[in-house]
Amino acid sequence: MRHRFTHLVVDGHAGVREALAQRLARRPEVRAALTADGIDATEELLPALRPDVVIVDPKTLAADMRDAVRVFAEQRLPVVVLTAFLQGMEAAALRRAGAASVLLKGACAIPVLLECVEGAAHAARRGPSAPAGEQSPGGGASS
Repeated sequence: MRHRFTHLVVDGHAGVREALAQRLARRPEVRAALTADGIDATEELLPALRPDVVIVDPKTLAADMRDAVRVFAEQRLPVVVLTAFLQGMEAAALRRAGAASVLLKGACAIPVLLECVEGAAHAARRGPSAPAGEQSPGGGASS
């Protein structure tokens, strides 16, 4: 039996956040899909929520996008970035800030997202290791 995960979806757009949480919640490998609209609200709730993985779109939050990733990474939570667009070296900067994977919303299907989430959660349990994966701006997955 596969491990079931609790996901925390942090996105500044309510419609996107709720739609993603609903789609994730329908999957058998998802125990719960929680949502938050920003970093401040999330930081207060993290001890009670105890998510296995955080899925965040740092571009929709008021904070610097690298700081948005660091907030979760510093608490030893695996972070998967799911964003609409990337410019230049942003994916690499997000990975350096602690993101296990960086994916594009338009090019990422739920099974691909869940594969990255599962990889990030398992890697977090094992300790520091190679990144789980990254999706290039062209939509293809790469490691």
